[in-house]
Amino acid sequence: MLRGGMPVLAKYGILLVLVLRSRVRIMKSLKQIIDGKQKGEKNKYVTREYQDFGYRLAMELGDPGHKSLYIKLAKEEDRAVLEACRRFVMDSNADNKGALFMWKLKEMKKRIVT
Repeated sequence: MLRGGMPVLAKYGILLVLVLRSRVRIMKSLKQIIDGKQKGEKNKYVTREYQDFGYRLAMELGDPGHKSLYIKLAKEEDRAVLEACRRFVMDSNADNKGALFMWKLKEMKKRIVT
């Protein structure tokens, strides 16, 4: 007997053929999904906006080792202050942009308090 273009060998043979056919389809769609994911460099563990901002800030400052610090700052500090510090650092030609960012953040916090 033929079923779906494939000979039926046994009761379980049908299941095997159907499963194999569905896996081929799944693998094809997985390939498409993976290709789509590679185009957009998106971190799958980022679920909140402040995490994305902190991650991007760490990458812009060239300090990926301290990305958790920048995520924490993005969560707890005023965004306008962080943006001002980021602009200050990006306009400079400092070797250690992470240290300059932290210094500027400390200076701006002093100004806000006094």
